[in-house]
Amino acid sequence: MSRTPNFKLNFCFLFSILFFTFIVSSDASLATNQVETITKKSIETEIDKAEELLQKKDWEQATRSYKKLLLYKKKDPVIWNNLGIAQQKMKQYKYAEKDYRYASMLDLKNPLPLYNLANLYIEEQNYDSAKKQLKDLVQNNPEFLDSYSSLAAIYIIEGKYFDAVETYKKALQYTKERASLYYNLGLLYHDLKKYDDMFDVFHRAIKIDPCFEPAYYSIALSYHRNLLEQKAPIREKNIKKSLMALKFLNPELAKELNEKHIKLEDFDKLIPLDKKIEGVKKEV
Repeated sequence: MSRTPNFKLNFCFLFSILFFTFIVSSDASLATNQVETITKKSIETEIDKAEELLQKKDWEQATRSYKKLLLYKKKDPVIWNNLGIAQQKMKQYKYAEKDYRYASMLDLKNPLPLYNLANLYIEEQNYDSAKKQLKDLVQNNPEFLDSYSSLAAIYIIEGKYFDAVETYKKALQYTKERASLYYNLGLLYHDLKKYDDMFDVFHRAIKIDPCFEPAYYSIALSYHRNLLEQKAPIREKNIKKSLMALKFLNPELAKELNEKHIKLEDFDKLIPLDKKIEGVKKEV
């Protein structure tokens, strides 16, 4: 005996399945849209949070925050670069290297990630890789001046002072307005016993930045040492003028310099150059 299909029952069952599928699908779609909306609203807050953690040197939390951001902004070179900084500080060098390289790939015109990579190599004492990276940066981005300073630092570590001098001179072809370049060059001239050149570039640093404390410190100290060793015709008033300028800018540093090295008996009587700081550079 044949059985007649129960079309009414089958139809009801099919309708129930379709209705349930529609409800579940709608709920899932709604949930996805809510997640996307929340993400868009909070992503800028998360970026600010990550940057703040980086500034506070909370490397572990900064790493977590930047990894979270990469779930939504996988092609942001700034996030990759900053993640590299945080991981480098945690000595996770292999991860940091990958971060810097990926950041560079995403923004080929920005030399900063590869510069950070070079400094990572220096931290690892991998000077050959660092030097190669910095030479490439100097060639391809000659106006990115930080590369010259790091390259010169490697030459100094290797005892190649003349190469370091030439590196700073090359950087000064692209700018005459960075006091720190002249100052660092002056320190090299001191080590090479080129005292006239040393004083010249120290004074140039002050001319650019009349408030550049390290230059006054080094000038006073160098005048003092040269006076003791009679390596140059130095007068005591030159030392006093430098100390007076430094005393105006940083009294504690001036006092420390005198107590440790110069030992002027009348230091307390020295009157800081309290005139307009612009006038200091003419006095030293």
